[in-house]
Amino acid sequence: MCLKGSVVALPARSTHYAVRSAQYAVRSTQYAVRSTQYAVRSTQYAVRSTQYAVRSTQYAVRSTQYAVRSTQYAVRSTQYAVRSTQYAVRSTQYAVRSTQYAVRSTQYAVRSTQYAVRSTQYAVRSTQYAVRSTQYAVRSTQCGSRPHRAGRYAGWMATVILVRHGRTTANATGLLAGRAEGVDLDQIGRDQAALTGDRLAAVPLAGVVSSPLERCQQSAQLILDRQAGTPNMLADPALIECDYGQWQGRTLRDLATEDLWPVVQSQPSAVVFPGGESMAGMQARSVAAIRRHDAAFEAEYGPEAVWVAVSHGDIIKAILADAFGMHLDLFQRINIGPASVSIVHYGVSRPTVYATNTNAGDLSWLSKDILSGDAPVGGGAGQKAP
Repeated sequence: MCLKGSVVALPARSTHYAVRSAQYAVRSTQYAVRSTQYAVRSTQYAVRSTQYAVRSTQYAVRSTQYAVRSTQYAVRSTQYAVRSTQYAVRSTQYAVRSTQYAVRSTQYAVRSTQYAVRSTQYAVRSTQYAVRSTQYAVRSTQCGSRPHRAGRYAGWMATVILVRHGRTTANATGLLAGRAEGVDLDQIGRDQAALTGDRLAAVPLAGVVSSPLERCQQSAQLILDRQAGTPNMLADPALIECDYGQWQGRTLRDLATEDLWPVVQSQPSAVVFPGGESMAGMQARSVAAIRRHDAAFEAEYGPEAVWVAVSHGDIIKAILADAFGMHLDLFQRINIGPASVSIVHYGVSRPTVYATNTNAGDLSWLSKDILSGDAPVGGGAGQKAP
C-alpha cells in the first residue's frame, strides 16, 4: 500500500514543479521584458538628457552672444553719450563766445554812443560859450550907457537862489514822481518850504521863477508870502522835472534792480530814460533857462538883483555841476535836499557858487552887494555879518 502510494505521488510533484518552472520562466520573461523596457526608457532619458544638455549649451551660447551684444551696445551707448556731451560742451562754448561777442558789440556800441553824446555836449558847450562871449561883448559895449553898470558894478551880474521844492507824499514813500500831476507837498514839506521862505524874507527878491509842477508852485508861493514886496512869479517849463519816461511812478527800490540804474549812478551823461529824455538834454535846457533868466533879471533890475528859481533835485544838481565846471558824470556827488537853498552868482569870467544844499542860516547878506570879479587868494574875509 505504501509503495503504491509513493509511485502515485511522484508524477504529481513533477507536474507541480513543471508548472512552477513554467511560471518562473514566464516571470523571468516578464522581468526581462521590463528590464528591456527600462533599458529603453533609460536610453530615451539619456537621449533626452543629451538633447537638453545640447539645448542648454545652445542657450548658454546664445546668452553669451546676447551678453556680448549688450556689452557692445552699452559701449556704443557710452560712446554716443560721450560724443553727445562733447557736442553739448562745444555748443555751450560757442554760445558763451557768441554772448561774449554780443556783449562786446553792445559795449562798443554804447561807447560809440557815449562818445557821440560827449561830442555833441562839447559842441553845445562850444556854441554856448560862443553865445556867451557875444552876449558879454554886447553887454560890455552897453556898459557906458547904463548908470548902474558904472564904476565898481562894471561886469557884475545878478544872483540866483536855487530852491528845491519841499518834501512830497511821493518823496515820503520812495516813489519817483517825475512829471506826474497831483503830487503835493505833505505837511513836513510845507513846513520846510515855509522855513526857507522865512530865511529869504530878509532878501528883497527881484522875482521867482518856478517849475510848473504843483510841488514847486506851492513851495514858491510859500516863499512869496513872506516877502515884504510883491516880486513877480512865473512858471517856466524849461525848469520842469526830468522826463523819466517809463521809470515815472515806480519805486526807487524797484528801479535799483534795472540794468540802467548803475549807469545813472556812474555815467549819467550816457543815460536816456526809456520813453523819456536824456540827462544831458535835461542839463542843457535847465542851465540855458537859468542863464537866460539871470541875464533878464540883471538887465531889468541891475547887477545887484537877487532872484529865486524853484525846481527839482536832479535839475538843481545839473545846474550846480555846470556852475562848478564839473562833467555831468560827476553830478551824483552833489546832494540837494528838500527845500534846500543853493546860491550861484554868474560873473563875467565864471560862475561863483556861494552855497549848496543849505537848510539853515542867515541869508540877509544877500541884500547887500555881492563881491564879484577875481576870486580872493586865500579865501578872503567872507560876507559881512548881519
